[in-house]
Amino acid sequence: MIQRKNIRVTILILAEVYEPATNELITRGRFLDLSAGGALFKGDKPIEKDHLYNFKFEVKDRYKFMFSGKSSFSKEIPAEQKWLAGIQFQCTPLEKEKLERIVNSISKGSFNDLEKLGIY
Repeated sequence: MIQRKNIRVTILILAEVYEPATNELITRGRFLDLSAGGALFKGDKPIEKDHLYNFKFEVKDRYKFMFSGKSSFSKEIPAEQKWLAGIQFQCTPLEKEKLERIVNSISKGSFNDLEKLGIY
């Protein structure tokens, strides 16, 4: 069994997937869970495994973020006509710290930390 290094929260967060080189919208969907290391994404279209994408998402209709990440797997859910993908964020240490604080705030249900720490 794989031991996770980061706190993971189960939450539905609207997310958009963009091609970094062109900023073209690839698909929209939701993060089903989120951690500082990655996310589980469900969308309307497949995203290519091992390809780098930009993921934009919003928390509490107020806090907007964008991080780069690669899909570690992508599989179709035929009954739902959706695609599921595991995302591994490709972050600098500063971005990873920011993600950790976002996830911690979501897990506590309080976003005061983000404002106090100047993250948002």
